[in-house]
Amino acid sequence: MRTLRKGIYAETVLIVVLAGLYRHEEILYLLFSPMLRSCVHLPLRESCGLIVSMEGILLAFDEWFSVPIENSWGQMVITALVGSYALFFSELYKHKERLRRMVTVSDFEKEVYAAEQERIRVAGELHDLTGQFWIAVVRALDVALHVEEPQRQEFISKARKAALDGLNQMRESLSVWHNGRKTPSQWMNFLEDSVSRFRDIMNIEVELKLAKVNWSRLGMASEVAEAIARISIESMTNAVRHGKSTRISILLDVGNDALLLKVSDNGIGTISDSPQPSSTAGIGTKTMENVVQQFGGEIKRTKSQMGGTMIEAFIPMRFNSTQLEFC
Repeated sequence: MRTLRKGIYAETVLIVVLAGLYRHEEILYLLFSPMLRSCVHLPLRESCGLIVSMEGILLAFDEWFSVPIENSWGQMVITALVGSYALFFSELYKHKERLRRMVTVSDFEKEVYAAEQERIRVAGELHDLTGQFWIAVVRALDVALHVEEPQRQEFISKARKAALDGLNQMRESLSVWHNGRKTPSQWMNFLEDSVSRFRDIMNIEVELKLAKVNWSRLGMASEVAEAIARISIESMTNAVRHGKSTRISILLDVGNDALLLKVSDNGIGTISDSPQPSSTAGIGTKTMENVVQQFGGEIKRTKSQMGGTMIEAFIPMRFNSTQLEFC
């Protein structure tokens, strides 16, 4: 800006000197060039000052160089009109630049927001995937502390196996995040493996009923399958860790326009009579809320008929025709 300002002032002086040397007032029309550039690039106050200065140059030109200017007032009017047009044009140009910068900032903010949401998603998924393994390890070690040999060694082995499975699952998940999402079938298989692990290590009854879904007809099929698996696993983990449950039921049903996931347990119950999650919900509960809300769905926590807690997740989807078949 400083260099540009010096150039505009130098050009103005050179045009005035050139008009004086040739003693021809029409050369002064070349002043339109630095005047236009000043209006576009310099601040408004400085541009107005330069226009006024050029009007003064027209008035003083005949006295400086003893060259009478014909129709000097007409030239001053033309200069004023051109200057006004230049100021108006410069405001439009500057407004356009401001809008362009705002769009650039907006795009940057969107990228930052998307990166932040992805970080939260990865953190939540890592919590959901590894939490079940750590609960299994703690549960197996708790049992091992209260039993005698050889059962103690059996439960210590189960704890070690759960820890290794958790490590392998974390590595597999990191590889999947690097290479892309899992397929819906892989997520459903992962859910079934998690249920089997709960049955084996924690010695609790888990009923799993999954409606067959034609994933090829769904938009964002991998994301929806991931949501179902993560909510189911997190609900099971909470049922054992907080609800002290010994029996869990997981049911996935498919309606005409939505998926309905119900996870019930027979634990001591960890909620109030309110169907909505409390403001003090833990990271797992908040993660489930975020997972469902990204699809425009809803999640409710109520008391189940089994005596504990029931998690109901509604995920709106578009289905043309889906046959339900329980396995």
